[in-house]
Amino acid sequence: MATWLNYTLTLDANLARDLSSVRQRAGGVAARLAAMSEHLLADNLQRVVQLELTSMFDVPELVSAGIVDSRGIILADSSGRWAGFPVQGTTLAPAATLIRPVNKVVIEIGENAERVYAASPFALPRGGVGWALAELNRQQAINGAREDARTQFYWISGAWRC
Repeated sequence: MATWLNYTLTLDANLARDLSSVRQRAGGVAARLAAMSEHLLADNLQRVVQLELTSMFDVPELVSAGIVDSRGIILADSSGRWAGFPVQGTTLAPAATLIRPVNKVVIEIGENAERVYAASPFALPRGGVGWALAELNRQQAINGAREDARTQFYWISGAWRC
């Protein structure tokens, strides 16, 4: 019983740590995209924003990312196929639920059992607020936490037998 209790406590601690890390990365991705988009769009470099989004290989958990204008229209996205579409009709819709009226830059984080979503506002060149959206897969973090807890469980179980 004590071994099982240790397993569940270890799993809970590992999940909290690993998922916190995914949340931080999601917020960091959204903030980085917002800062980049604000500067590039001010210089009328929307094509460069699109190229940046389609080449984001440094975040292996990234499922999708996009830049949305104040009307909810996608300006650029990581798949390269949603530009010009309303965000609500795309795979970025769950992340778009984080868009809020803002007076200051606040990164919004949301999640479900499989994904972590982040949204970061930025100033659009002609006024208004745009949003950088990111969706990260949290399954790798969950699997890692479970594997670590399982390994510890086996070690402790083996120690009790000795």
